[in-house]
Amino acid sequence: LTGLAGVISERIPRRLSLRRREDKPEQGKVSRFFRLGALSPRERTLYYYLSILRRAGEAGLPRKPSQTPYEYDDSIKPHLDQAQQEMDMLTDDFVNARYSPDPVDQERERQVRARWKRVRTAVRSLGKRRRQQQDGQ
Repeated sequence: LTGLAGVISERIPRRLSLRRREDKPEQGKVSRFFRLGALSPRERTLYYYLSILRRAGEAGLPRKPSQTPYEYDDSIKPHLDQAQQEMDMLTDDFVNARYSPDPVDQERERQVRARWKRVRTAVRSLGKRRRQQQDGQ
């Protein structure tokens, strides 16, 4: 997944035709004007899953480097309350988009986006609960 994140972080700016300025100290950073709609349905599916990984890591549930997507899914699901099934499906969607040659069409990507929104909401509330617990200690 780390390699995939690196490939995506290289391909997305290239795909969006973003130019990095060599004279800026922020060289190598992606523009804050990232357009998700400019990506293909497959790339958006990958983005949705990887954004959940990032958000969950920030909420205190990072993925271990040795974990497969399915192992990470098993470790995070108990913390997601009502979005456990959506996380299962989002993980399946990611694995299919990443490793299958089958095309990802617009309708499938819309379904993935709906699942992503529900999981994202659950991860946000997880982060809030963890911050409240830390503040209370």
